[in-house]
Amino acid sequence: MTQILHERCVIEGADFAAPHMENALLFDDHQQIRNYAIEKVAKSGFLLEFGVFDGTSINHFAGRLSSSGDTRSIFGFDAFLGLQENWTGTGFQARGRQFNRDGVVPKVRQNVNLIKGWIEDTLPTFLKQHQGPIAFIHIDTDTYTPCKAILTLCKDRLVRGSVILFDELLCYPGWRFGEYKALNEVLDPDRYTWAAFEEQRAALVIN
Repeated sequence: MTQILHERCVIEGADFAAPHMENALLFDDHQQIRNYAIEKVAKSGFLLEFGVFDGTSINHFAGRLSSSGDTRSIFGFDAFLGLQENWTGTGFQARGRQFNRDGVVPKVRQNVNLIKGWIEDTLPTFLKQHQGPIAFIHIDTDTYTPCKAILTLCKDRLVRGSVILFDELLCYPGWRFGEYKALNEVLDPDRYTWAAFEEQRAALVIN
């Protein structure tokens, strides 16, 4: 059953992406879509990652920024205590156990600023203290609730050209009830254009 469901979900994801391929790029490697997304961002605005875990992706983004001469920092939000709710994207991932670092933050580059705590608690304060547009958001929280909170809190800071990269949007059992559902509930489809797809990942650009 597991294999059949995963195969069906990949087909469903492909069916979703197909109508957008006139404008979107298709990648077969997660680093390629990450590179494309971070290199596409505007030269001004905040850069945010939600769901840092071991720092692999945020350090990658930070490295690309430095190598391109971009002096901005990227802010990473995570409690480092695992998922807040159950997720069934890659086998059963239990709340509080998967991706749990027991609160220990990872080693990060100098142009990374980590904000420790549950996103719903830390993001409102951050936005009050940091006025201005958001140029880039990487959402790697896996599940619906934190993703909806992120989009709801950040939507009024998104401007033309802002990039949102979802790490788990498509192609897994239950994908329509996770980040995809949150996106549809918060942002009007007329407000953005799909820019890239890669397996579960997808990037959009605000119109």
